[in-house]
Amino acid sequence: MEKAERVAVIPVDFGWSDVGCWDAMGNLFATDAGGNTVRGSAELINAESNVIWSMEKRIVLIGVSDLVVVEGPDSILVCPRALSQQVSAVAKKLGKGQ
Repeated sequence: MEKAERVAVIPVDFGWSDVGCWDAMGNLFATDAGGNTVRGSAELINAESNVIWSMEKRIVLIGVSDLVVVEGPDSILVCPRALSQQVSAVAKKLGKGQ
């Protein structure tokens, strides 16, 4: 950019979210009355503030809150929303076959 002669900057006002973890996904999509974000099929009973992402299997949650549940191709992640940034460490560990 330092050497560019014709540069323009246009100010804009739009929301920004660094979607670096599954917890952040809960802030991007609509929530139900219990504050749950569901992408896919889920049955929720007394469940609040959960993030569920499952395209193949139905996820059933009973009496839990603040969880992330993500169905992957060969595993299912379940963790507290507050720890969802640690998923990258688990992914590295799984990648090494541990």
